[in-house]
Amino acid sequence: MTKGPVLAIIDAEADCYADALADLPCEIRVYADAVVPPEADLSAVAYALAAPDRLATYLPFLPSLRWAQSTWAGVNPLLSALRARPEVAVSALKGPFGALMVRYMNFWLDGHEQGLLVALSAQRRARWAHGAVRRQSAAPFRGTRAVVLGTGAIGVALGGALQARGYVAVGLNRGGTPAPGFQETWPIARRLEALAGASVVISVLPATPDTAGLLDEAALATLAPGALLMNVGRGSVLQRDAVLGALADGTLGAAVLDVFEEEPLPADHPFWTAPRCFVTPHISAPTEWRAVLPVFRENFERVRAGQPPSGLVDPERGY
Repeated sequence: MTKGPVLAIIDAEADCYADALADLPCEIRVYADAVVPPEADLSAVAYALAAPDRLATYLPFLPSLRWAQSTWAGVNPLLSALRARPEVAVSALKGPFGALMVRYMNFWLDGHEQGLLVALSAQRRARWAHGAVRRQSAAPFRGTRAVVLGTGAIGVALGGALQARGYVAVGLNRGGTPAPGFQETWPIARRLEALAGASVVISVLPATPDTAGLLDEAALATLAPGALLMNVGRGSVLQRDAVLGALADGTLGAAVLDVFEEEPLPADHPFWTAPRCFVTPHISAPTEWRAVLPVFRENFERVRAGQPPSGLVDPERGY
């Protein structure tokens, strides 16, 4: 006899989640393996708490699945499978990442404004860049435009933090809909106007056909000389050669890249050695399993009550 509906937890930290959720009125089954165990009987599973890449592997063996809570913000590994399973609802993880992204942004903004990124780039070439660092640290950043591509929960947190630092916070979204934290919002179709003269550009956009290559040569050419580009959304938003060219000719003062179309980034990729290009290994806002719990609990109660959960993914839009 089962204890209510069956919840499958499919994640590397499945045991941690299971211990914390032991009070739920359901039978919990734990799957920490990235591949489906041969002995697993998943036929009765109605709900899942899962990493999207693992859920994509398990989904063919989950005929009764009705709803799943992702442990990631992005769900790209699941999209094609969800298009074939329209009866399955999936909630992307919303909420825990804003503060982490702000911390990451502030670290790199401090380095950019103080000239530390110039010094670090010069160190790679064993150069004493005293004059260049002084010029960078004297640049007037306060009052300049800082553009955030994407005005969801993370974008709103970044916009508010940019305003607090004294920037004019500008948001870009699909239709130019006003969003908290931004003094201006523009539709992505008018991105060249929105980006014009910006000293900081940060992308938190998802990977969709509409966002691919938005930061191209034309977009980067509109920026203020020496601007800082930061990508913490998805790698496909950038056009690689446009970024490399803008770094080489000084259009970009620095590029901070945390996400890539291929991860891990290949050892021979030109981003590793490009001037003033800083690569981090997709760590701008790591998921901490304890932060997932309140989001899952709230959504689980909503689903059990017949209400729509938050963060529902539209497989056609891609987020």
